[in-house]
Amino acid sequence: AKDMYTGLYFRTTYAYALTLQQKNPGSVLFILSAKYGILSLEEKIEPYNKSIAKMNKKERENWYKKVMIQMKKMNIWKSSKIFICSRLYQGPFKGRNVFPNGLGIGSQIQYLKNKMDKRKTLL
Repeated sequence: AKDMYTGLYFRTTYAYALTLQQKNPGSVLFILSAKYGILSLEEKIEPYNKSIAKMNKKERENWYKKVMIQMKKMNIWKSSKIFICSRLYQGPFKGRNVFPNGLGIGSQIQYLKNKMDKRKTLL
């Protein structure tokens, strides 16, 4: 699935997630998809054109429920996790470790790039 997402936002958040994963060996990364919900990085999917931003409130609520059910079935609901996602995707994770919280997509990209640049200079 990771190869299907080519936009700047995904590439930036994925690169940052990889830096977090290096600091936390054994951690697992997942993708939040508007169509599929939670995906493993290597899961095979068909291309699609769906965005949570284009969903109405009821559709988003159903998507949030779907994601929570998937997480519970995958036994990852109670595990320690960090969600790196845009505001609309944060719905099911309110009160959890959502990062960066409250920033628009452009600001998130810049924030994450700055964090990664700082880590490079520390190495």
